[in-house]
Amino acid sequence: MGLQKISRGILAKKWLVIVLALAVLIPVWIGFYPREKKIEVAENKPVASVGDTLVYLKDIQQAAREQDESSSMTSEVLGAAFEVLVEQIILDNEAKNLQITITDQDIEDSLRAESQAADPTPTMRQLSPYEKKIARYNLIKKKVLKASLESREAYSIGFDLIAYSEHKERYTPSELDFFESQQNSLKKALPLIQQRLVGGEIFLSLAKSIYANNPYLQKIMKVNEYFMRSVNSENLIRDPRLYLYDKNKVGNLFIDTIFTLQPNETKLIMDQNDPGGYVIQLKAIHNEGIRTYEDWIKMKKSEMVKKYVSI
Repeated sequence: MGLQKISRGILAKKWLVIVLALAVLIPVWIGFYPREKKIEVAENKPVASVGDTLVYLKDIQQAAREQDESSSMTSEVLGAAFEVLVEQIILDNEAKNLQITITDQDIEDSLRAESQAADPTPTMRQLSPYEKKIARYNLIKKKVLKASLESREAYSIGFDLIAYSEHKERYTPSELDFFESQQNSLKKALPLIQQRLVGGEIFLSLAKSIYANNPYLQKIMKVNEYFMRSVNSENLIRDPRLYLYDKNKVGNLFIDTIFTLQPNETKLIMDQNDPGGYVIQLKAIHNEGIRTYEDWIKMKKSEMVKKYVSI
């Protein structure tokens, strides 16, 4: 009996220790699990500002309902809706500054053009208010990109021999003989063009002079990437051509060169896979360093957004 009492006493003490340990550890364990936080703020108190626009909790909730009427108003859902709302306010502000207007006809034309890319005879359906709203912001975004992202103005003179090599049937026998015997001469001509541009010769005058004095080059000569023989407006070659940064074109020697030059710098390029070549002269850089929409919206948020509560 004595041993049984001792054993029971030991067991009782062990259970007491376990119960006490659980009493301490369970709250700690629960603390490790993230609990949904509610955003608590008075209705008349803004949670953030975007420039001069105050953002209230009801605005964020409305944005969340627009995206998904059935979504619960968790902090995660409200946080995502807040980011969308901020982006829309920034785009509205930029549209006002740039005097961008988007009409219902603009939206319809844009959606029809997108549909025709996949179906020549698309059937246009009625858009919901939210779909029309998103389409409007997509159009604003495109216009803002043109005005706000890095762009460069450049002149170029070159000779496109790829067209000649791929379509020899378009040329007379004498032209073919000339092209085949003068490829090296063309490459020698490019440094002379570069030298004349660096020397300050007016671009349009130089382009016209080369075209007029070299009849055999006329079918392969390009100015500002336009075939000179097809140019029907002098405006295309009088002014430098505008290039927007496009990450999908990274690796293209011509585009890469334009986006590495400094204003008034001139460079000759010849691709090993291209029997021709170009002389490029950069004239101006706009919005340097802002090369993607992500860069631009990040910069705008850092400038314009102030949070008053955690979202």
